[in-house]
Amino acid sequence: IGLNGLELLDPSGTRIGSLARSHVAATPFSVASLPSMQGDPRTPDKLVDGVNATLDDRHMWLTPHNPGATATVSITFPAPITIGVIRLWNYSKTPTRGVKNFALLLDGALIFQGVMRAAPPRE
Repeated sequence: IGLNGLELLDPSGTRIGSLARSHVAATPFSVASLPSMQGDPRTPDKLVDGVNATLDDRHMWLTPHNPGATATVSITFPAPITIGVIRLWNYSKTPTRGVKNFALLLDGALIFQGVMRAAPPRE
């Protein structure tokens, strides 16, 4: 299961730039946790590196698919912020590995649940 990126915009549509890579965590962490994949660059910090429309592994997150288990991405802010838009970029290198069913929670409260469209196929 993977994503290319995550963008947060304030209510005026300006990208929230205070999001550091250290504020992003994922469970399972990434395919880099697998013994045969050590050193793989597709780690959760790449979700906020600003490079989203890409097929480059160095700018994506990919985690092992465990049937029946839930993969999570968490963002922790050092101070309260106002979010106007959350933009998710689905995994594009192999679109079938992208997110399908997902939920967004804010401070533990469900704010959205649905199906994410697959990334367009590679050309």
